[in-house]
Parts: sequence; structure tokens; C-alpha cells
Amino acid sequence: MDDHRLLLELLADSIAHQAEFEVVGRCTSGIEAIEAVRSTPCDVVALDLMMPGIDGFECLRSIRRRDPNIQILVLSGNPNPVFVSRAMKLGVRGYVEKSAPTEEILAALRTVAAGRIFFGRSIQPTVRKLQSSPFPLDAADRLSARERTVLAGIAAGQTSKAMAAQLGLSEFTVKNHRRRIKSKTGFQTNAELILHASQIGLHSQEVSGSPFS
Repeated sequence: MDDHRLLLELLADSIAHQAEFEVVGRCTSGIEAIEAVRSTPCDVVALDLMMPGIDGFECLRSIRRRDPNIQILVLSGNPNPVFVSRAMKLGVRGYVEKSAPTEEILAALRTVAAGRIFFGRSIQPTVRKLQSSPFPLDAADRLSARERTVLAGIAAGQTSKAMAAQLGLSEFTVKNHRRRIKSKTGFQTNAELILHASQIGLHSQEVSGSPFS
């Protein structure tokens, strides 16, 4: 399942040439993927997390709810630790970058089909970092869009006064957002917040609606 048709066809053809596999569906959107799983029995789903319509995470949840026995391998162009962490918590059996060699992707499919865990070579350092990190990398998921914007401002070194001026808010309101961010994430110092923003790849220019640059 991938929104890049050429990559999807190349990968599906490579898989189809393996005697132990049968390709039963090819999808280019999350909605197509969910419908395909509903209508066509399968053992393994190779899923991109960034697809049009329903995103890969919602697609993943839907597949897991429908049939928890389906083994899911993520093929993603985004090795961001937050993506890897969320995918792991949602029960995927493997995670490989789409740019990985075909042999590695096929090895991942064989491993996942057998019910075992497989992380691609480029993903393994991220997994080790996640396992050893004292910080919960899903903490930012608890924040509102405005709170994420303020967190991005903190990471950029903005003061509450500067953020208030740029966001068109009162300084009191920005300080309230900062307090809520600390309460929701469990981090109590700016150093921890800045480190967390860095770990999850949150940069000011990536936050929708943020005026920071």
C-alpha cells in the first residue's frame, strides 16, 4: 500500500516473483487499503504511513481492529522517531525505509509473515534510542495544535513575550500554554522540552499556522 504508483508496482512485482508470496491487493490510498482488507483475506500488509485520505496510522488502527492476526510491515520514507514509536505501539511487526534494498524488504516480509519482528538497518538505531530514552516520545501527541506551536517556540528559544507578540496572544495566555505543556508531557524544565522537541523532529517551521521561522 503506497501512494506512489510506480514504486507500488515495482515492489508488488518483486514480491509476486517470490514463490512463497501471493500479492492479493495493491492500494494507493488509506481508504482503498481498508476496503481491500475488508474484502480480501490476507496474512501480511505492507503499509506506507503517509497516504492521501485516511493516513497510515488510522489505516493501521482500522486493520488491527478488523483482524488483529494480520501482520503489518511499515514501509515508510520517514524514519522520524515519533513515527517509529507510534507504529510500534500500534502493533506493527516491522518497519523498513522504502529506500532500503529490495532484498531487505523481502527479508522483512518473510520475517513478519513468520510472526517475528524486523527493523531495517537504518531504523535499528532509532529503535535502540527509543528503548533507552527516558522521555516518552508520544508526549507531544497529548498537546493541542496551539500548544505544539508554543512548544516549537520554546525549542526556537522564543520568550513568552516574543511568542505572545507573534501569535497575537497575551503573555499570560502563552504562559498558561507553557504550564499546560509541562503538565501534559511531564517535563518540567525548558531543557527537557527542547530535547523532546528535538527528539520528535518538531521544528517551528513545521507547525501549521506557526509564525516562527
